[in-house]
Amino acid sequence: MQNDIRKNGVMSSILTELGVLPPGGSGQEAVTVEQQEIIAAYRTGRMTEEQFRKHLSDDPDLANRLAQINNANP
Repeated sequence: MQNDIRKNGVMSSILTELGVLPPGGSGQEAVTVEQQEIIAAYRTGRMTEEQFRKHLSDDPDLANRLAQINNANP
């Protein structure tokens, strides 16, 4: 269990640096672990753009969050 907490902390830190997760205490909801894995799979090439778009169409919350990030970082 300690390893899972450490792994999630590292993943969250990386995703915050990439602009996917809001900084701690920002008041914005964080993405779920599943959403983090989807983003990571796409960014590392383990998922095609078509597969990623399918996930976004199935998960409007993730799609909206990524759209907000893109709009905030033109």
